[in-house]
Amino acid sequence: MSYKNARELVQLYLEGGDLTEEQEHVLFDTAAEHGQILDNVVRLHWFIYALAENLEALS
Repeated sequence: MSYKNARELVQLYLEGGDLTEEQEHVLFDTAAEHGQILDNVVRLHWFIYALAENLEALS
């Protein structure tokens, strides 16, 4: 999945949309690919917010 598509998934989540399990895995995989492995994530919302900031920094 491209950065653009991952960013679209983040936006969907932030707008209150529900992500499928596959879409959640895409976001985790995207983070892992860029060294953004977060070992102690306790809230999915926090993780997606952090991922959105990192994707924005990459663009």
